[in-house]
Amino acid sequence: MNEEHIKVSVLIPVYGVEKYIEKCVKSLFEQTIQEGIEFIFVDDATPDNSISIIERTLLDYPQRINQVRIIHNKKNLGLADTRVVALKAARGEYVIHCDSDDWVDVTMYEKLYQEALLSNADIVGCNSIHVFKKGETVNKENFLLPKNILLSKLIKRKGVIDGYLWNRLIRRDFYIRHMFKARSRTTLFEDMAVTVPMHALSDKVAYVNESLYYYRRTDDSTMSAELSEGNIRSAVGVLMDLFNTPSLQNWQSEIQYRMRSMLFNRLYPVNKEKAVAWMNVEYKLIKEFGVPLLLNDKIRINLIERGYFRTHNLYQWTSSLFRFQYWKYLFERVMKKSRNIK
Repeated sequence: MNEEHIKVSVLIPVYGVEKYIEKCVKSLFEQTIQEGIEFIFVDDATPDNSISIIERTLLDYPQRINQVRIIHNKKNLGLADTRVVALKAARGEYVIHCDSDDWVDVTMYEKLYQEALLSNADIVGCNSIHVFKKGETVNKENFLLPKNILLSKLIKRKGVIDGYLWNRLIRRDFYIRHMFKARSRTTLFEDMAVTVPMHALSDKVAYVNESLYYYRRTDDSTMSAELSEGNIRSAVGVLMDLFNTPSLQNWQSEIQYRMRSMLFNRLYPVNKEKAVAWMNVEYKLIKEFGVPLLLNDKIRINLIERGYFRTHNLYQWTSSLFRFQYWKYLFERVMKKSRNIK
């Protein structure tokens, strides 16, 4: 690759996207920014023909050949770690992620980079278009909210701002200096694990009020995570990491709110067996993530006596307000003690 000044590094993880990758790649190679851009594709041991489609499509864009690198993971690492591989390989002033089953407006990276230069921003965001099987919706975000309001709404997911990585151009040295990343094998909230602490540590945020990213929301899109026990556990793990992040101490109540909404605020199936199964998932997650925070045997004994470890006949609680209040009380008590006990 030519030793030119790299303005923007586009980081694209690749796994199981042969149905979509060509559209994504064409939208990248047709960007209006012609020089000073690099495209880093990381093959996460994809089992399909995604990489050969990238290589074949690249032949139609000879001017991009020296701007493209394809890195091959020896084994499947998952999205979070694959993004780290791409980030470490990047050389641009700014970096941006792109999911390989989505696509972008051809002016996206030029517009975000120009705004970054004008505002000397660490983070530059834009709007997106969510593409469903039956139509599209514009997702308009407000990146210019005061930091305390932005973080509160971002964590609680109260509209006006989302935690996606792919619509944020990020100053690379800022990204690397703080090494924002999700824990390995994170399958849900991997973007939030990065963008929330990122916003907490920067006051230099800019915004291009245009819809420049197309987010595929169809059921068979491989980058869209299903709601399962594993994914809920992943999300809770991210939230626990955020709760214990020093720069987010002022937003712990918002993180607790999001945690409760992940675990409790759900419609339970009428079918008894399914209801019991999901409640046992809740129980395992509370036990897995709550118990390590209980550093005092007296507290453990107190919670055991209150039924914290009760496993029998969980179904009878499904329609009970007491059940919700009980779990809520336990969760809040655990989180409170984790702050007070050394």
